[in-house]
Amino acid sequence: MAQWLDRSRSRSRAVCRRNSRRAGGDRGFTLVEVLIAMSIMTVGLVAVAQLMAVSAQSHRLGRMTSDGARLAAAKIEELVKLNMSSHPSVQITPASPNSLAQNVTNFWDMSGQYTRRWQLSAGPTANTRRLTVRVVPPVGLPLAKNVEVTTILRRW
Repeated sequence: MAQWLDRSRSRSRAVCRRNSRRAGGDRGFTLVEVLIAMSIMTVGLVAVAQLMAVSAQSHRLGRMTSDGARLAAAKIEELVKLNMSSHPSVQITPASPNSLAQNVTNFWDMSGQYTRRWQLSAGPTANTRRLTVRVVPPVGLPLAKNVEVTTILRRW
């Protein structure tokens, strides 16, 4: 009986050793496995870094566009308060030169680094004017866009 117990113990140890070799056991990882894992991780980190750069550019563009819209709305509020009969900034803009494309006296100003230009034309009905305000961002900013807002002014 003692022999049988010894044999069964040695068999179970051999099975355990065989199973531990299959599962990896104490051997650790091979160099190839480590290199593959590191290359997968590197590809993932590079993708995340590119995503961060695109996200930062999109945030900057959004902030500049919202600044432009805010400045355009502020200019519209200024012009609404002026007297349409007498103030030169709210008179109908001459056809040439184009006051939205270049700085024309009484139809442009600066707000910080942004240039604001506006153009007035006869409105759809009597006592109204069509107002277009264009905000031009500072020169040299990548991805910067002009913001243009159009509204109708009514004489009080």
